[in-house]
Amino acid sequence: MKPFDLEKALAGDPVVTRDGRKVTEIVRMKTAREEDSVIFVVGELCYSTQPNGRIDDTYDSYSDLFMAPKIVKKEG
Repeated sequence: MKPFDLEKALAGDPVVTRDGRKVTEIVRMKTAREEDSVIFVVGELCYSTQPNGRIDDTYDSYSDLFMAPKIVKKEG
């Protein structure tokens, strides 16, 4: 999986969670604590994460963020 890039995510590049769920909205809260400053939506649920896309640095969470793979269509 491609590492999470907050700037690209905020610019509209697709983002997924570690377990493959599609992130439909993502924002950076400038006045929130650093560890909760990124808010994202999956389905109808909101989550908060660090700017590096990790829920917690001490373990891998199924909700950690990654950049979605780009689908390239090839004809042939």
